[in-house]
Amino acid sequence: MQKFSKPNTSTKLISEIGVGVMPFSRPGASLDVAVEVLHYCLNSGISLLNTADVYAPSADQIGHNENVVREALDQWDGERENIVVVTKNGLTREGTQWSRNGSKEHLLRAAEASGKKLGFVPDLILHHRIDRTRPFAEQAKAMVAVHQAGLAKRIGFSNVTALEYDIAQQETGGMIAAIENERSPRFRDHTDVLERCARDEIAFLAWSPLGGENDAKNLGELYPKFQQVANEVGATAQQIALRWLKLQSPSMVPIPGFTKISTAKSSIASMDIKLTDDQLARLNSSPAGDGSVYPD
Repeated sequence: MQKFSKPNTSTKLISEIGVGVMPFSRPGASLDVAVEVLHYCLNSGISLLNTADVYAPSADQIGHNENVVREALDQWDGERENIVVVTKNGLTREGTQWSRNGSKEHLLRAAEASGKKLGFVPDLILHHRIDRTRPFAEQAKAMVAVHQAGLAKRIGFSNVTALEYDIAQQETGGMIAAIENERSPRFRDHTDVLERCARDEIAFLAWSPLGGENDAKNLGELYPKFQQVANEVGATAQQIALRWLKLQSPSMVPIPGFTKISTAKSSIASMDIKLTDDQLARLNSSPAGDGSVYPD
């Protein structure tokens, strides 16, 4: 399990795999189903729930996904102190338009709103997407202000390059507790960021670990070597992709999203799959896909 302890907080352990809660905020999603599936995950040992303020059916329902997390935890009879809740701020929505706001004022206001939606101070708040209209160093310092205001127990960044990671560490005085970047059979960039996370002993949360909804459904066809290895070990190509990711680094925590207990069960079981060095080499050498699901 991945240690999760910065900055100046008690250490928690993150499960080998987390849950991306976002699919439960798609239009028409059922809260009852969300609670049922998330309870299954929590009771099965998954300790990380990943959300964001902008995960919502529409722009006028910002915080919807955070409310889903709150409801699931409020109805759960397990040990809350063992759970890590990650949310993200910095993206904004108005109608169908998405934009970014990395100002100190917005990040403080958004963090406060996230805490109210969740009903508690988040274990980790990540700066969701860098605002390219202002200096990144300024945004890194704004995240320090979020922590200093008591609005997040830990801070981190999402969708950053190695250079941006280095700047963030410098500007925050080494306060970064986690990074959330895309990584999957489809998208394999930012290995240098993953290596920095391992060096600094912080978590690397891999979003869209199956390459997005279309790639996830057709993973074995799109990436034949993953299907080949799956056939060899009696698994699915999706399970192989998750296990392949996990074995890339002790910092790696894939965060797939799912809306069914059967998919959650399969994802959790993937962490027990044994892969040989030869199988890993074949997966590593297989061609990547079409690039980022959501380019910066």
